[in-house]
Amino acid sequence: MRGIYWLAGEDGCPFNSLYWHFLGRNRDERGGNMRLRNQYRTWDRFGPRTKEEVLAQADAFLGALDEGGRDYYGPIERHREDED
Repeated sequence: MRGIYWLAGEDGCPFNSLYWHFLGRNRDERGGNMRLRNQYRTWDRFGPRTKEEVLAQADAFLGALDEGGRDYYGPIERHREDED
C-alpha cells in the first residue's frame, strides 16, 4: 500500500522523498531558518541508509519527470491491477 508514512521504496510516497530531498539540497541556504529547525533535526536522526534511499528515490522521480514521467508510476499500476 502506497502511503505518506513510507519514506522510500515501492510503497513510499514520492512527495515525501521530494520534501526531504529539497530540505537536504537547500540546507546551507535554509538551515538557519528557525521554522525549519525541527525538520532538520528529524533529517539528522535518519540513518545513513535511510537518507540514501530517500534521496535515491527522489532522484529517480525527478529523472522520470525529465523523461516524461511514465516509468516512475509502474508500481502504482501493478497495485491497481492487484486490487481488481
